[in-house]
Amino acid sequence: AYSGAITMYIVDAKDPIAATWAKAFPKLFTPVSQASADLVSHFRYPEDLFRVQTNIYGRYQFNDPTLFFNRDAAWSVAQAPPSEPDGATGIVGTAGTALNPDLIDVQDANVSRFEPYYTIFHEPGSTNSLGVFSMLRPFVPFSSDDARKELRAFMVVSSDPKSYGKITVYEINDPLPEGPATVAAEFGSDPVVSQPVTLLDQRGSRVVFGDLQMVPVGKGLVYLRPLYVRPDDANARQVFVRKFLASYNNKVVIADGLTSAIAKLFPGYAGNLDDRIDDGQTETLPTDSSTETTVPGSDSTVPSTPTDTGSLTAAEMLAKAETLFDEADAALAQTPPDFGTYQQKLAEARALVRSAISLVAG
Repeated sequence: AYSGAITMYIVDAKDPIAATWAKAFPKLFTPVSQASADLVSHFRYPEDLFRVQTNIYGRYQFNDPTLFFNRDAAWSVAQAPPSEPDGATGIVGTAGTALNPDLIDVQDANVSRFEPYYTIFHEPGSTNSLGVFSMLRPFVPFSSDDARKELRAFMVVSSDPKSYGKITVYEINDPLPEGPATVAAEFGSDPVVSQPVTLLDQRGSRVVFGDLQMVPVGKGLVYLRPLYVRPDDANARQVFVRKFLASYNNKVVIADGLTSAIAKLFPGYAGNLDDRIDDGQTETLPTDSSTETTVPGSDSTVPSTPTDTGSLTAAEMLAKAETLFDEADAALAQTPPDFGTYQQKLAEARALVRSAISLVAG
């Protein structure tokens, strides 16, 4: 039966505040080692702690005192993009600011800052295809008038049980690319986006933007942002997903779904990134020796040709698969990434690996 009992686990035993509380109340906390694996898998890195860390790190991420006093190399957390069309970049009000961890620096306090968000982060160069559940927040160069909006770096912290609390900072080399606020402004000024948004943002409805997310792809960044439409009524609760905005290398697109938005950015992309519902039915795979995959949002198709493995040994199959994996990585590293070749090489390599396993298993 439900008892209402609370168990508080100490994840970081070196945390001085938690250690002080534990010393004052020895029975208050339980070591995280006693938590079940199922529970630990649901731990999330605290957002408020990450806000404080990103703000402090932007000021103290160098060890030259001259740079510290002059703030020549300091960073600020990136400016928050507006949440509605034609909105300002989040001017901060006066109510409740004492509890806002983003207001550590008075000079940065006049503009709201980019909200950290949880995401499945794929570390550049990592062999982990599943990614890591993480939280991310970007930086821009510090300027007293907050005029600098180029992307300078971004910080990622892991919530995965194997690497919980690991913080990684990715610095951007010159020339610095556009930051989140600039990309959001381009979304609003590009006719491809502004015209349909204007049509949706009228006649009793309001357009609201979701989180602007950054996804490293190849040698660049893809910016993604959902667009919602709600009734122009403060009491209305209905919200509908209507569009996705995407940007890569100054190219801006708008589409009805995430997959079609990516396909517009990268012609030849044939994946499926939209919501999937498991209806309990088993997918029937085609038995033809050759298939064609339609690319969402385009009229093109990507042929998928099977690899002949009849005369190859298991070792030869794996060696050939390794070459195909390398070719797939090379296609992904192009600017812009060649998703068509990437997916084709990846499919062929995986087919060879499966064939090799079947051959060894007999």
